[in-house]
Amino acid sequence: MNSSITAITRRLHATKFGKTYPRFKRASTLSPATEIDTDALGFTFVPAGYELFLALPPRGRWTRSLELNAQEYIKVFNQPLMYRALKLLHGAPDVVTALGTKDLATCHPVDWSYTLVLGSYALCEVRSKHYSRVHLDFWTPRLRAAEKKGDLAKLAGSFCAAITEFVEQNGHIWDEGTDLPASEPSKAISNVAAEKYRSAERLLSAATLLDQRPAARPIPVAETLDVSAVGYLYAAAATQFFVALEALVNLLYTLLLRPEFQSRTYERLTVRSEIDLRLVAMHVFCTGFSAQTVLPGSELWQRIVDLRNFRNDLLHGNVLEEHMIYSFTEDNFLFFYSPSTDFRGRKLQAKAERSLPRAQTRIVRRTVESIKATVDDVRSALLAAMDQDTAQWVQSWISTPFVPPRT
Repeated sequence: MNSSITAITRRLHATKFGKTYPRFKRASTLSPATEIDTDALGFTFVPAGYELFLALPPRGRWTRSLELNAQEYIKVFNQPLMYRALKLLHGAPDVVTALGTKDLATCHPVDWSYTLVLGSYALCEVRSKHYSRVHLDFWTPRLRAAEKKGDLAKLAGSFCAAITEFVEQNGHIWDEGTDLPASEPSKAISNVAAEKYRSAERLLSAATLLDQRPAARPIPVAETLDVSAVGYLYAAAATQFFVALEALVNLLYTLLLRPEFQSRTYERLTVRSEIDLRLVAMHVFCTGFSAQTVLPGSELWQRIVDLRNFRNDLLHGNVLEEHMIYSFTEDNFLFFYSPSTDFRGRKLQAKAERSLPRAQTRIVRRTVESIKATVDDVRSALLAAMDQDTAQWVQSWISTPFVPPRT
């Protein structure tokens, strides 16, 4: 690449927002958090030798009258995009939270802020807060008539609409594909497995209340039956428990897969193979294991295979023997028989009772609880097969919303 080429500076496409909402000059003094807002100390890790410093709020007659989460009120929400657009419009931000040595000889910014004028009696501070999302703090004079509250709500609504338009019009200054790799971010992963597991538990609870079977009754010869949905919530809960297990296996392969197996050459052996094979071979393809997770031929392995087949049949809507209804004659009499409702004979009945039913009407609470028990046993087997450090790390997030980076 020719080094003499100058990169094009990113510029705003729309600047009307800055004329409508000019910047309010803030005091730049930073004071120890212990003197202003001790609650802030609970949200920030303060290293040894450092203190947390906060900027003074707008001085004089101003008091904070309304605080909004920007993500709820700005339709085109993107934290770095908002910051970049406001910086290009108004210059460097006010630093409202910082970590520094006692004499502030060394100071690291934590939270940024832009305070904008909304009119003769209102300000809006657009700011990050405690390392978290963007907040909109609205400030008004201390002595304000009660009837002005309606005016503040209108001003806040107009401001949210205006900043949404401003951010949307300048969306070109953020591009996920280039900006994220350039910043080398650390990342946490949404714990899909925990989300699905909790959903399955909720579905099972709902099914016990709502998925009731109708009372048995004789059916008149001429009656046309409606299509039954009996078992629909139990079937959904059963499926969701399997999805939770598969999500956990996928998550562990994403986090622990050895670098030498991350090329597409190994996809069908690792991330794309059947779940029973991935569980059996996880100690081979992934780091962090001191033993094989599941032994082929073991009782748990057979339950996993049964659960895999159950999932495939249910999700693909496979038509199996238990979905059939037979009519036949014996001694010139007409008989009807269905494997899903009738006694199948001693050998086949015992086998059917040990297996997971595919007919929706036969999926009941004990079916789902059996699947849940298998999922729980696999989770326990995974943790037991890991080395101590890996097991402690996985145990720390296995039921939480996010997977933190491993340190």
